[in-house]
Amino acid sequence: MSTVRIMPSGAAGTVTAPPSKSMAHRALICAALAPGESRIEGIAMPEDLQATVSALRSLGARIDFDENEGTAFVRGIDFSTPPESGVIDCGESGSTLRFVIPLCLLRGCRMTLTGSRRLFERPLDGYEEVFMRDGIRCRKTDRSLELEGKLAGGDYTVRGDLSSQFTTGLLLALPMTGEDGTVTVTGKMQSRPYVRMTVEMQKKFGVETEISLSRNGILTYAVRRDSSYKSTDYRVEGDWTNAAYLDLLNAAGGSLAVNGLQEDSLQGDRIYKEYFDRIRRYEPGRGMEADPSQTVGMPVLDISDCPDLGPALIAAAALCHGAVLTGTARLAVKESDRGRAMAEELAKCGIGVCLREDSIIVPDASLKTPSRTLCGHNDHRIVMALAAVCAVTGGAIEGAEAVKKSFPDYFEKIGKAGIVFQKE
Repeated sequence: MSTVRIMPSGAAGTVTAPPSKSMAHRALICAALAPGESRIEGIAMPEDLQATVSALRSLGARIDFDENEGTAFVRGIDFSTPPESGVIDCGESGSTLRFVIPLCLLRGCRMTLTGSRRLFERPLDGYEEVFMRDGIRCRKTDRSLELEGKLAGGDYTVRGDLSSQFTTGLLLALPMTGEDGTVTVTGKMQSRPYVRMTVEMQKKFGVETEISLSRNGILTYAVRRDSSYKSTDYRVEGDWTNAAYLDLLNAAGGSLAVNGLQEDSLQGDRIYKEYFDRIRRYEPGRGMEADPSQTVGMPVLDISDCPDLGPALIAAAALCHGAVLTGTARLAVKESDRGRAMAEELAKCGIGVCLREDSIIVPDASLKTPSRTLCGHNDHRIVMALAAVCAVTGGAIEGAEAVKKSFPDYFEKIGKAGIVFQKE
């Protein structure tokens, strides 16, 4: 593991947000499902996207990447021929795994997906329940998933309390079945903006998805059999999620402007600006909203639609005067148990974070220099959140290389902006 020691320092100037990982996943998959060649511009290749590219190549897509230009040239998969490999390595990418599973079932041959142990600790029962209808067999081990069967069109039902990635995976695959298909989401849907991103990306590549909302709040996504993917050129917009972890340095006393973002983006994580503003404006004793437990008068922030902001918001609250996060249950099934990980590391800095079943309370307390080395928990978001804390307190973070998952040049960018660090 690599350890990075950060000295108390401030970020200033201007920095450009990296390309959106979420949009790039979707663009690459839509291009791989379209006949002919598509051109995806403005793309970077962190580890998660490398996993998706590798998976699509295994399925038969031809993908060439010009690193200097940040452009991927994608020639679509021919599903009438056998795949190049019956085994697909998803690394540590949950998006890759959940998006690719339905694609593996379009040919009807046996496929095996592999990856890290932590990846297969994350829930997959959303698909196991859905596929029972088609008699598709799913055999899961601690580091693999074997699939056998063929995905058909028709009506599918997905629980809303599960990851939105299950809905996205089905929507991406359904136009390839040659049949009408629907995905109905029951219960309150988690991370709904991510599915909207999927639908809009499909539209750019020629697939029209109809969205309906019943009187009792049930969402249904419908894809017609005559709707098909078409090759196209697309430029990836800036990433609002990673932008939040750059902007977080301003809560640490910086004056850093983050550019390269699309203001009318569909990315749900652009709400971070509003949430950061609420955290910064809160002053103890003047509370903006009452915490449901009435223990603190702090801003209450619902992250059920933006769980990837969790560590950044927890860090921002610790750097300011506290906050209450709700809708936090799904933080437990990310790359790490993110709520618990942040609580453990902030405890080393004198902050006693309170974890509850679906909420987290970050108290108004003074940050101290960490009593010992902080741990990145093999989680890119945790490392970046702790880096902002260390910009105030000073401190070392073990496992800092985890940023390669989504933001490989994170430390290079913040170093150029004025954050002083050294690798140990």
